[in-house]
Amino acid sequence: MILNYKSQWQNTLENPYRFFFPLSIIGLITGLALVLRPINANIIFWHREILITLYLMPVATGFLYTATPRFFNSYFAKNWEIFFTVLWIILLFIFYFFNSLELYLIFKFIYIFQISFFVLMRYIKRKSGNPLFAPFIFISLFCGILGTIFQILYNFYHLTYLYNYYYVLYYYAMFWILLFGVGTKFFPMLTLTTPLSEDRKYQILSKKLYNSHLFWYIYAILFLLTFLFEATNYQKISLWVRAILVLFLSHEAWYLYFPAQRKGIYTFFIKLYLYTIVIGHFIFPIFPEVKQHLYHTLFVGGYLGLVLIVFGRVIISHEKLDLILEVKSKIFAVSFSLIYIALWTRVTAYLINSYENHLKYASLTALLGILLFVGFLIKNLYNKYKSIKTEM
Repeated sequence: MILNYKSQWQNTLENPYRFFFPLSIIGLITGLALVLRPINANIIFWHREILITLYLMPVATGFLYTATPRFFNSYFAKNWEIFFTVLWIILLFIFYFFNSLELYLIFKFIYIFQISFFVLMRYIKRKSGNPLFAPFIFISLFCGILGTIFQILYNFYHLTYLYNYYYVLYYYAMFWILLFGVGTKFFPMLTLTTPLSEDRKYQILSKKLYNSHLFWYIYAILFLLTFLFEATNYQKISLWVRAILVLFLSHEAWYLYFPAQRKGIYTFFIKLYLYTIVIGHFIFPIFPEVKQHLYHTLFVGGYLGLVLIVFGRVIISHEKLDLILEVKSKIFAVSFSLIYIALWTRVTAYLINSYENHLKYASLTALLGILLFVGFLIKNLYNKYKSIKTEM
């Protein structure tokens, strides 16, 4: 019995997403439910803040704590690392509920610093392995740390000139870069899309350049610069440059325009969300005055839809559920369809006279899709563990 318990605990340490994914769902539901209340500046601030810090950050934490040791062939998460990281997240929830912004920001910095330290130590002590998307992870974490520092300075010392920089670095650049960078591995993997030898001639990058870490560091830094310049008077040109970078990445690394070898629900929605995001990037600079609304093609399609797809894959793969769920599950299809409807409901809300009601419709539609998605995963996990217990 003791040996079995130790074995299960060791398995959990090697798969720490089990601690963080449930917390992320609580954050996601909390952040979306806020929009159902009467809208004011405080609600808008916490809506953004919770969805980034208490939804996306725990998802990223679970992913990085699980995958980074494998990416770098390094040591798994320690007990104390998981304990303190979970503690920071719980404290952030508490500070939010008590509206203690100062403590919230201080512990947010501690939280993201620990994640960055975790990844850096696995990189320094790696035995082998250094994936090509690693530059995106490091640049993303740099954006998170710098953005949080700027936010603390802005709130504590009223340095108003830092507002735009902390805003684009933390709310946009950090997860934009992480999602798009890690997507170079996961989007082709989930759709089984690999350019055939005869398709190589249609790619811009040579194999040597594609396999260059230096190239991807330069690319990720260029991506970062578009966000920094967005906070200046060069907003429109930065949006055009970013659109070109996204188009390039979608062709060269996501293989979006190549035929997918794997058909089914996951492939369809990955491509649907990605096509919407790429097209959206070319609409942003045409209508920069309403980009806060248009950006929800990425926020809902990417931060919600694509992240939940990867979220589901991690659970299905590591918990050894049937991969056919990704191909044929009607529940997944309905869930991702509802999220896509919520995307366009939110993007077009500014065109409707009943703007605030439209925001609530978008939030309710997304919440319904999320509850279906989570409930379906829980049901499959329960059935899996029930069958294992019966066999024992």
